Amino acid sequence: MNQRGLPRDWKKRLVSALVEPEVERILLFGSRARGDAGAYSDLDLLIVRRTGERFLARIGTAYQRLADAAVRLGVDVDVLVYTPEEYERMLDEENPLVTRAHHEGKVLYERPVGRSRTLVSPG
Repeated sequence: MNQRGLPRDWKKRLVSALVEPEVERILLFGSRARGDAGAYSDLDLLIVRRTGERFLARIGTAYQRLADAAVRLGVDVDVLVYTPEEYERMLDEENPLVTRAHHEGKVLYERPVGRSRTLVSPG
């Protein structure tokens, strides 16, 4: 495991399963990002993705993409998927979950295009 509670090979598997041209960033948040995960802790992911899908449909799409990786890693995964506009609006409105994920989360992937907000460092 690295210093943040995520085994090194997990990042590669998760990012490989989720990244597509519409994905702008993937954040790991919660106990695994804080480094205080227990043996049965799940993975909490927040994905920012350009999409026209409804909220539940986009979560279903993410779970489908993650299914093999989650089984191979032997861990439960919780996923939230927001459009860039939703994500920015929730940050502006100081939504507690999104704000915490933004400030305390670990960036697993960020599309190499500049954004208006300063992201947490990938370290």
